[in-house]
Amino acid sequence: MIGIETGILDKIKEETLLKEMQHRMKNNLQLILSLINIQLLKNIDETNKDFLHSLKQRVDSLSQINNLLDYSFNESSINLGELINCISENVMSAYKKRNDIILMKYIENIEVEHQFAIPLGLIVNELLTNSYKYAFPVNGKFKGKNYCKIEVILRKINDKYELIISDNGISINNNTDSKRKNSSGVKLVQTFISQIDGEYQLDVTDGTSYKITF
Repeated sequence: MIGIETGILDKIKEETLLKEMQHRMKNNLQLILSLINIQLLKNIDETNKDFLHSLKQRVDSLSQINNLLDYSFNESSINLGELINCISENVMSAYKKRNDIILMKYIENIEVEHQFAIPLGLIVNELLTNSYKYAFPVNGKFKGKNYCKIEVILRKINDKYELIISDNGISINNNTDSKRKNSSGVKLVQTFISQIDGEYQLDVTDGTSYKITF
């Protein structure tokens, strides 16, 4: 009986500690966002401004992931579809001036373990940001296309999950701006994919398409 009570108390202490850590994480992320916003108000060059905007986007996505993890604290899994929807809307909002770009989503409600949330969430953030920033120069009026499109697909195929993020813009291989191909975001994506023991295929036939299987 004493052993059972001790186990229950240990469990309560562990949950309390985890909740406190998540609360501190939330506060720390908000502090970082505030500091970034202060820097953006200063008179800085375009290169540094672009870097700070990218950093802000990543921290904002981390904050959303943390909120969803906090919401599903007592669950053994997190709704990946809901997470991807939130981050997609967040990135689209950051590029709201690009109202010529259509964001299309085909997302199944898929539950994954908490450990997958951060790497998958940041993969979505980086690839969407990459498409918005580099795929559609001059309002996307190129190659005779009438509209600019970004697609996000999440689905289950047999015993695997597929995450596809694609655009119909200038492909990552044909983009004259080397920033897209060599961006830190692309390198981060490769790191995050390895963290979830996933694989990816890059298709540049008509734009840029990443298919991630995990």
